[in-house]
This record gives sequence, C-alpha cells and structure tokens, in this order.
Amino acid sequence: MAEPAPQDGPPEYRIAVVHLLSNRLNTWVDPTLYLNACGEILAVLIAIGWLLSITISPDAIVSNPLNARLGYYSLCVGFDAWPANLVALMLYVPTAYLGMRFVWTDTMRADLDRDRLTPKQYWFTYWSNALYAASLAVFALVFMENPFSHPYAHTIIFVQLIWCRYIVVAANFYEAPELTTGSRVFFAVYTIISVFTPLLFMVAFVSYDLTGAVLVPWPITASFDYGWFVCLALTTKYLPAGPRIRAEWSLETT
Repeated sequence: MAEPAPQDGPPEYRIAVVHLLSNRLNTWVDPTLYLNACGEILAVLIAIGWLLSITISPDAIVSNPLNARLGYYSLCVGFDAWPANLVALMLYVPTAYLGMRFVWTDTMRADLDRDRLTPKQYWFTYWSNALYAASLAVFALVFMENPFSHPYAHTIIFVQLIWCRYIVVAANFYEAPELTTGSRVFFAVYTIISVFTPLLFMVAFVSYDLTGAVLVPWPITASFDYGWFVCLALTTKYLPAGPRIRAEWSLETT
C-alpha cells in the first residue's frame, strides 16, 4: 500500500515544470505534478501558437473554417496554420511525455495502493490511464489533419481528448477516500462541460453543412469551449489529494 506523505514532504511550488526539473531525484513522487506540468506546457503551446499566427499569418486565423461553423474564434485556430502548427507540434512532444508520465506514476500508485482500492476502483484507474495514454498519442494527429482540408477529422481528434481526459480525471475522483466541497462542485461542472462541449460542436458542424448557418447561438458554444480550457487549468487544484510514492534513487554496478 502506498505510504501517506509526511508533513515534511517536498517544498511548495509555483510552476510544476520548474519543480520537476530542479528536483529530478525527489524522494516523493506525486503523479499530480506531471498532470500540472502537462497543462502548463499546453498553455505555453497555445500562447506561442497565437503569437506566431497573429504576427506572421493572421489571415489563417480569420479564414479558418472552424470560425464559420462555430461562429467564434476557438483557441485551436491559433495553431492550425504554418508556422504555428510546426512549433505547436514540437511543444506537444513534452506535453505528451508529461501526460504519459502521469499515466505511468498514477498506475504505479494504484498498484501500490491496491489493498485499499476495491477491484472496480483499481481496474477503472488502470484502464482509464491506458485509454488516456492512447488518446495523447492520437492527439498528435491534430497537427496533420488541419481544419482547412478536414474540419471534421480535426475536430473529432480534439473531441476524443476531451472525453478521454474526463474519464481519467473521473477515475481519480472515484478512487479518492474523501472529497472536499470544492472538488465536488468542480467535478459536477467539469462533467457537464465535458459531455456537452463535443455535442455542441457536432450540432454546429452539421447544422452549418445543412443550412449554412449556426444553429446554436455562438455564446453558448463558446462558453462551453472556453470553459473546458478553464477546467483544464483548474483540474489539478481540485483533483482529490492522493498518496505520494516514496522512491529511493541509487547507482549500482555489476
């Protein structure tokens, strides 16, 4: 069983990526750190993508076919064209690595904590982590299937990440021994947004292809769309606290 973290655990941190880089041999491994760091690099990816697109290829943002179908500028349109998409792809490599590292350490924690977890909790965590790892790999295709030529494929790749990430977060809530009121409220909001955002995308796409107009008022879809990114940033704040893994690092020669 995973041991509870002591009171004198690792120091508080402001930026997870910096903390991980400066504590490479940390005695206490917290899977949540990797999920934090994954979100931080993703935020940098979006920011740099928009900066490059606005300064180098602003017409690509305005002419993005997603705008006509959704009725507003989605955050994704900032890295859908050259050169932003190339830089975004390079930044996605560490993003995916940190996400995979979260999957690995979270599964390891479930193995260590198997005596406390019920079989349903353990296997839900195990398979949701495996699904999320596959989802992260599939998401790399979003930089190949651009919305200018394949708007549906581009959006479906993003949708699968929304749903798979929700499942892995739900697994962490399901296995938690206790939940705070804030965590319960967050999870309820995150559930609504994760379920309805993809549905609103599909309704907007189909209605546009059939009628040439956006059926759902764009402020509604935009609220859910941007709300998902807000939840992305808030996930690790409200993710239920779990035990950390105690590690010992040493070199051995044969």
